[in-house]
Amino acid sequence: MSTDKPTNSEQALDTLLHRWEVRQPLPPGFEARVWRQVARTEAVSAGPSAFWIGLEMWLRGLLGRGLAPYAYITALVLLGLAGGTWQAAGKLRQERLELRALYIQSVDPYHKSHD
Repeated sequence: MSTDKPTNSEQALDTLLHRWEVRQPLPPGFEARVWRQVARTEAVSAGPSAFWIGLEMWLRGLLGRGLAPYAYITALVLLGLAGGTWQAAGKLRQERLELRALYIQSVDPYHKSHD
């Protein structure tokens, strides 16, 4: 149930907020940081692609502007994929050798393996 009439506590809070004065200056860049946070919050609540927008804003803030950050991140992702593929190929080769040895041993238990 909501009422349009303010309660006593709301009136007291309103009065207190109107009398409040800030005596110390704000730190440098405070306003810019506040507006960046507002933009980030709006981007997050905007919809399903808000995650990607927030990620892009974070990356731009972290790495600066231009194509260089995107090229750097792309290179890192490609290096990670190449390293993962190389490691997976080595493990696959090892497993095939082990399976081949197990198969030969199951067919001929007296066969000597040449490891």
